[in-house]
Amino acid sequence: MSKSLKKNFLLNFFNTVTVVLFPVITFPYASRILMADGIGQINFLKSIVDYVGMFVLLGIPMYGVREVAKVRDNPEKRTKISLEILLLSLFLTLLGYLVIAVLGYSITKVRNELPLFMVLSSSIFLMTIGSEWFYKGVEDFKYITIRGLIVKIISLFLLFFLVKNKTDLMWYAIYNVFGVAGGNFFNLFRLRMYIDFKNVKWLELSIFRHFRFTLHSFALNLFFVIYITLNVLMLGFLDTNEGVGYFSAATKLIQVALTVVSSLGMVMLPRLSNLLSEQQNERFVDLSQKALQFILAISLPISAGLFLLAGLIIPLFCGDSYQPAIDTLKIVSPLISVIGLSSFIGIQILYPQGKEKIVMVWIILSTIINIGLNFLLVPLYSFNGAAIASVVAQLILLISLIFYSKDIVLVGFINSFMRYLFATFIMVIAIWLSLFLYLPKFLKLIFCLSIGGVVYSLILLIFKDFIYLQIRSFLLDRKKV
Repeated sequence: MSKSLKKNFLLNFFNTVTVVLFPVITFPYASRILMADGIGQINFLKSIVDYVGMFVLLGIPMYGVREVAKVRDNPEKRTKISLEILLLSLFLTLLGYLVIAVLGYSITKVRNELPLFMVLSSSIFLMTIGSEWFYKGVEDFKYITIRGLIVKIISLFLLFFLVKNKTDLMWYAIYNVFGVAGGNFFNLFRLRMYIDFKNVKWLELSIFRHFRFTLHSFALNLFFVIYITLNVLMLGFLDTNEGVGYFSAATKLIQVALTVVSSLGMVMLPRLSNLLSEQQNERFVDLSQKALQFILAISLPISAGLFLLAGLIIPLFCGDSYQPAIDTLKIVSPLISVIGLSSFIGIQILYPQGKEKIVMVWIILSTIINIGLNFLLVPLYSFNGAAIASVVAQLILLISLIFYSKDIVLVGFINSFMRYLFATFIMVIAIWLSLFLYLPKFLKLIFCLSIGGVVYSLILLIFKDFIYLQIRSFLLDRKKV
């Protein structure tokens, strides 16, 4: 990593830590106050909003990062491209709210909760004006981190002071919107630092020239929604609010873990796109391979740890009433590794190379498989059926993407995978033995996590693993940061 990339990673890692800690602090409180049916009700409505938002964004977040990264050192081109993408996004947002209006009045289950639905839908407008793709494209991770921390602190107070009982669903909806997109007003005003609005030649802007390319990128957004949002949406129609709540409890933990695994990928997209635009192909391949090893090194032990410790984590994280979610968490625990790898290969390797059509085809196929399995398994196994469907669909997607990027991915992949798998296996034995200790649940969880982390690190140290040594050097050698 270059000096600036190290700084970006450190900033994004700090931001990731706050993202991880935020639900760890807030979800146990909310789940106990609102119970499974309240959480399920909010998440069902939110899943509909997320789908509309996905179509509104139409691949703009990733496309915007890539295009801004290519011209970040040319202020004139950067201004033109950024405004064109922003205006296209605003136009699509207007169409999105027409869809929101139709859904709000045509679906009975939504119409009965229309005020909640409309509050949650405000996140679409906030995400549009936020233009976070621009700040990632110019690698302004310092601003993203500081702004995110401030918003999360304010959101924390909103939750604890306003959500006091099961009837406070509206306040919980407001908290959800503000926590995700509340800082986007600041983004809009800050654009003036990068864009000279006074000298823009508005008549020369060509908004819809980007439409075809954003459409190609659109399917990639499904990485972030098909494994959870689709299942939540289908559970809302095929199952009960309680079932949605149990599934949401398990997958919330997966989302938390994935933020850690994906912390490097968020930094890599603009850098890899810039390297390709400058035809530095060898550097692109080298960074991609190191990043994949990093994901393997982090995701395998986390997946195994969640599987083993589900019986301790769910009651502590969500409450004793969420016991049915324990098996669900065990089922979906492999998604941390599967989605971590597939999202990086698709977004950070294939997408910068302009191979988004390949990714799009396989995401569509895996989505169809996911839908079909949901219809088959949810009536039989409820929320656990949705969990099985998600794992199968995402595994098929990962295998297909590895095939199309094998020249980059498979170089050293098998050796790395076996090394981290062996270290994870030894870690699993250590954690399993620790589970027999007679300790309070919280202390037992802390001890198991600690002993697992120590054993895993020692095995990698014995192997003199490159990624382990790099991370240790990165954390200890502060002069290089």
